[in-house]
Amino acid sequence: MSFYFKYHLEDPHDPYNRNEAFKRASEKDKYPLGIFYINKDKKKTFEETLSIYNDDESPLFERKVDMQKIENMIESKRRI
Repeated sequence: MSFYFKYHLEDPHDPYNRNEAFKRASEKDKYPLGIFYINKDKKKTFEETLSIYNDDESPLFERKVDMQKIENMIESKRRI
């Protein structure tokens, strides 16, 4: 992408204005770069809503697999 087709969001861009952020994000002549929108409601991320991350915040793919726990779970389902 050529530098002629992009620009940096600067003042007077208001990152708390959701409508302006969507308007800027849908521009077609030049592609704006920067922070489009900041959610002032501070909603939880998807990961923050999952109980599996309460004790360990590391991504699931980085965690050591407890095979005994998995085998126990499978065995308990077989009994049903």
